[in-house]
Amino acid sequence: MKKIIGLLATTSLIASTTTAVVSCGDEESGFTTYKVNVYQDKDDFIGKTDKINFMIIVGNDYYANSEQEFKLMFQGSVKGDDNWVNYSMNPFVSSKISKKDDNNRIYMGQIYFNPNPSEDDKPEQYQKYKVSFSVENSYELDSFQFNYKEK
Repeated sequence: MKKIIGLLATTSLIASTTTAVVSCGDEESGFTTYKVNVYQDKDDFIGKTDKINFMIIVGNDYYANSEQEFKLMFQGSVKGDDNWVNYSMNPFVSSKISKKDDNNRIYMGQIYFNPNPSEDDKPEQYQKYKVSFSVENSYELDSFQFNYKEK
């Protein structure tokens, strides 16, 4: 019995080491894209002190090899309807979108509540918002949606 346990332990150790060596090779593996993708950390913006963090992954070499200034457009739809309305001013703003120092394909930013919204731009409970990302002279690259809820 001890010999079987020793044999199993040795086999699992060799198998895990082999897996680690294979995964550290020079070949590209994992997620590959040629698009620009945006990911957010949550779907609900709850209350005026909340924030949504987002990450932009640039797969297109044209955008990755140059400094980009991303433009955000906020749209809203009332009560879950998918008819989007553009906002010239709105209750949400974005931090400066910054490129990660160690990777020229990753940008980070935050959406937070506008500290000085106009009377027309106060969010409604359960209103759905869409944030679209583009660069100058470009079409929409990607977007994400979130819901606004009061605390």
